[in-house]
Amino acid sequence: MLVTFVIELTGSVYALVRYRMNHVGRIVVALLGFLGLFQVSEYMICEKVGGVEWSRIGFFATTMLPPLGLSLGLAISGLKNRFTKILRPLMWTACGLFSFYVVFWQNAITSEVCSGNYVIFHTNEIMWLYSVYYFLLLGIGLVGSVYLIKNTKDAKTKKSLLALTLGTLAFLVPTVVVNLLSHETIDAIPSIMCGFAVIFALVLVFVVLPTSGLKKSQPTAPPPSNRRH
Repeated sequence: MLVTFVIELTGSVYALVRYRMNHVGRIVVALLGFLGLFQVSEYMICEKVGGVEWSRIGFFATTMLPPLGLSLGLAISGLKNRFTKILRPLMWTACGLFSFYVVFWQNAITSEVCSGNYVIFHTNEIMWLYSVYYFLLLGIGLVGSVYLIKNTKDAKTKKSLLALTLGTLAFLVPTVVVNLLSHETIDAIPSIMCGFAVIFALVLVFVVLPTSGLKKSQPTAPPPSNRRH
């Protein structure tokens, strides 16, 4: 958990130092930050530094990831149409409502268990709606990325969107495989998913950012000397 956190933190710092930030860069840094925050939350749970409080922080962090991922795909492609105008406020409203729920609702998360490799979260029955929110946005993001890849002529944009799609699949597919092999891991989906998401973090830093049109930061030139020769 700590190693994953360090990788994601290093990636966010590297992005801030290496590139001049624009909308795409800020979203990538936010994604890396929330991924890292989830890993810190897991570490604190396993070290028994608090309990439900860190679970709430972790769930808040992971709640932010789907709309940020969708926003990244839209920012890379520059797509603006009637569908995106409806999608943006809806997904951020849902994100806000679920964030409020997992952080402040007393029985949203009832307990957590550290198993060593991942953390199992026990939630109330209403949280199935959270799963719908999460995987619906991920599904929209994947389908939308495939559509944009097919209809984008710019080579760099196509490569960036392809990397974003493969990076998303890199944590979705292993999570599904683990759940199929062991149904007991269903309650550990957030933990397992964010564990594999370190691959997604590396893809963001080393593929998405370089192909998304961000300009590299230039070293600051020294001030002109006033000495007369």
